[in-house]
Amino acid sequence: MDENQLIEILLRLDQLKIIEYRPPHRVRKLIARNFAWRKDGPVQKFFVNRFVPEFFQSTFEGSGDAFRFVAGTLSSASLSQFKASLERLAVEFEQLARTDARLPLANRQGCSAILAIRAWEFSEFTRLRRMAGRKPTAVAHR
Repeated sequence: MDENQLIEILLRLDQLKIIEYRPPHRVRKLIARNFAWRKDGPVQKFFVNRFVPEFFQSTFEGSGDAFRFVAGTLSSASLSQFKASLERLAVEFEQLARTDARLPLANRQGCSAILAIRAWEFSEFTRLRRMAGRKPTAVAHR
């Protein structure tokens, strides 16, 4: 990308009020780090279709990596409590990122976390349960 292309993009972002561009090389972001996407909006769709598959194509074995998958059945009260815990964890991440933003870039590393919960059952479990619920068909003997 040459400088003219970059400036064109910066001017477009300035028009969208995402950044404030001041030539020749000053940029100030105008949106919060922890903005929310519109549900089913273009950014969320892009994220789900492109980012999530790439993110999970990892062994998560690096020194700064972590991966945990947990599953179970929860009551409504426990589910609400867990969702509140996820929100507190996201707030803590934001606070750490804000604090560390003051450090030189060489002392920081880019990282992302996906914190999610949803009512879900692995499709194979659902299929097996449905099969188990079917009545056996009569087999004709000859």
